[in-house]
Amino acid sequence: MEIHRLSQEGGAALLAEVEAALSAAEVAAVKVAGSPAPGAVQALAAAKESNRRVAVVSNNSAECVREYLAIKASAERSMPWSGVRSFGPTS
Repeated sequence: MEIHRLSQEGGAALLAEVEAALSAAEVAAVKVAGSPAPGAVQALAAAKESNRRVAVVSNNSAECVREYLAIKASAERSMPWSGVRSFGPTS
């Protein structure tokens, strides 16, 4: 987060480059991440089966969240995901 904060001082082009590099690193890390927290996939499946919507809030990039859900949650329960959005930094 400190790198992100400091890169803002370098202007929009530098900030975009740093954000892209950080997002790429997060997505790469998903491939070696451990299993989801105990009960997480089951909770998502229960929400889906009862026609509830789920919001995922993360300090990681939207790409990272999409990749994690695709690899970790969908693989176990065949759940499609859509609507992952990024709202960017607020400070």
